[in-house]
Amino acid sequence: MNIRIYRCDPKWIENIRKLQKSKGVLEVNCWVPGNQETHLEEGSLFLFNPGPTGKDIVGGGIFCRSEKDMSYSRTWDLYGKANGAKSKRELREMAKSTSSYNPQFIASQVIRQPFFLDEEDWIKFPGKLSQNSSRDFDLKEPDIKKLWKTVMKKASDAGDYKFAGGYRKPELITVRKGQEAFRKCVLNLFDNKCAVTGVTTEKVLEAAHIIPFAKNPVHDISNGIALRADLHKLLDSGYATIRKSGKKFQFVISDKFWKDFNSRSNRQEYEKWHGQDIKNPSGWDLKEETLVWHHKKHKKLLGDVSKLVKN
Repeated sequence: MNIRIYRCDPKWIENIRKLQKSKGVLEVNCWVPGNQETHLEEGSLFLFNPGPTGKDIVGGGIFCRSEKDMSYSRTWDLYGKANGAKSKRELREMAKSTSSYNPQFIASQVIRQPFFLDEEDWIKFPGKLSQNSSRDFDLKEPDIKKLWKTVMKKASDAGDYKFAGGYRKPELITVRKGQEAFRKCVLNLFDNKCAVTGVTTEKVLEAAHIIPFAKNPVHDISNGIALRADLHKLLDSGYATIRKSGKKFQFVISDKFWKDFNSRSNRQEYEKWHGQDIKNPSGWDLKEETLVWHHKKHKKLLGDVSKLVKN
């Protein structure tokens, strides 16, 4: 397992820090100028290096995925201000300032659960860093083990994160304190609207975990959906679920719900949402295994999920 230390534009770091403080962000794009391919194992520790500041490590996160052959427009549409720029124009200007600028393409390096250390906690790398934009280090190296321990301690002391995985496969896990950031990210993703009803009333709009946080203690935006409070309760209880139909996602309510709560008002209120298509926003990477878990967990109430809605 490697650690990557990546030379970030100081403006990128400043913009991402401000974005995280104001809105909360669970994924950021630490893009690569030009069209380079990133060869890094998913789950590897990724550390931000702002250049010749006297301190080498100011924060980091977990490498999630990469993609090359992306246009600037697509990159901006996918990640917006999570690109570390205030506008698409600024994104291009930042890329232009690098020696490997490509006018057509840019590559993404998506980092989940980014964290930043307070300035007094910035870490001096135990060795020398080259002038290259990035460098990978093996966790088996003594100096890198020492660095890993230092990062774990300082980020954990900040109260926002705990670490697990030792040296074989480090994984950064947000503790429950990250719930507010999760809520902001999920609601922003769904344009501050219930994914089923379209309601925008803040007091009844909630960010739901499809797999409960207690079972999967990571505030992963792909495991979240914006729902009206009562629909959130139906999802959590197992009286409702999300069903994939072709390329669409649907909110479906089980037959058991109508039997247990058989009233005219329930019929009038909830029948209209049964089978409702969910708008699949850009950036919502709902995983099939997440739905399989929810269907199996609530099998007694849901029955055969494939039959809940006729195609």
